[in-house]
Amino acid sequence: MLGSYVEDQSWKTNVGPLRHNIGSSLSWYIWNPAGGISKALCDIDVVGADWQPRQIDPTSEVFYGHTWIARPEHKGIKPGQWVD
Repeated sequence: MLGSYVEDQSWKTNVGPLRHNIGSSLSWYIWNPAGGISKALCDIDVVGADWQPRQIDPTSEVFYGHTWIARPEHKGIKPGQWVD
């Protein structure tokens, strides 16, 4: 996976790998050498014949949350949040 590769190149993970609540995409946020955040993303959702649209409240606290996160020490960290 790209996240593992860039960690091997001494880039520091911000948070990840994780799965987003909305869209279920797999993501890995990495601090890049320029000081910003880079994101590796893989979207694996499939829309079937039984799919139904839904409304999602962007002000809800779960809107930007994650359904799972691979590293327990990253629980509660938001993408772009500086953590030493």
